Amino acid sequence: MSATDKLASASRNGEAQAASIPAVDSRELFRGGRQLQILHAGQVYILRQTRDNKLILTK
Repeated sequence: MSATDKLASASRNGEAQAASIPAVDSRELFRGGRQLQILHAGQVYILRQTRDNKLILTK
């Protein structure tokens, strides 16, 4: 089951409130890469995808 299918299933089952919690596919964020910078409140964070397909957010 794809991540998109899981999100849709969770929404149908009432486990997620799609109208109030935006969902973005990580592939759109990473754009083929494995890390990206997030600017938040004047700080730079790095979101990195590991070899095990986990996400790590560091400051």
